[in-house]
Amino acid sequence: YSAMAQNAANFILLVIDPETGAFRQIMPEGENHNYPNTPLMSRTGRLYIGAAYSGHLFYFDPEKDALIDAGLIHEGSTFPNRMDEDASGRIWIGSYGDADLTSYDPATGEFKNYGRMDDVDMYNHAWVNADGLICNAIGTTRPHVVVLDPKTGEKKTVGPVAVKGQDKFSVKKGPDRKIY
Repeated sequence: YSAMAQNAANFILLVIDPETGAFRQIMPEGENHNYPNTPLMSRTGRLYIGAAYSGHLFYFDPEKDALIDAGLIHEGSTFPNRMDEDASGRIWIGSYGDADLTSYDPATGEFKNYGRMDDVDMYNHAWVNADGLICNAIGTTRPHVVVLDPKTGEKKTVGPVAVKGQDKFSVKKGPDRKIY
C-alpha cells in the first residue's frame, strides 16, 4: 500500500501487487481528505490513515477490499499527527489543533476523546508504551512528553521540557516496545 497526498483533491491509496507491479487507485468519498497523515499498519492487516484537513480516520480493509471512513476523530480536529496501536488493537491518535488524544476501537467503531494533553501547544504525537500507557510527544514551543494512563485518565508530564531553538528533543520506540 502507498498513500499519496494531493493539494486540490482527496488523498490516493495505491494498492500494489508486488509480484506483478499492477496497482489500482482508491480515493475516499467526501471532501477535504487531502493529506494521508500518519499511516499505520495494524496487526490485523488493516491500513489506518488519518486525513487532513477533514480530521477523519480511514482504514483499508483487505478482507472487504475497501477504503472505509471510520468517521470524524473528534470535533475540532484538523489533522492527526501520529497513530499507534495498543495490545488490545485500539488505535491511539494524537492530533493537531489542540494537542488532543483520541482512541478508536475497531471492535465497536467508537472514538473516545481524552482531551488536550497540553494547554499551550497544538501538536500531539501519540505513542503506546509496552505497559499500555500512552506517551504524548507534545510540540513545538515547549517539546515534552505527557503520559496518560487510559485506565484512570490521569496524565502527567515526564522527563525534560525542551526549549524550542535551544534543545533537541525526540521520542523513539525501542525493540522492547518501550518509549524512550
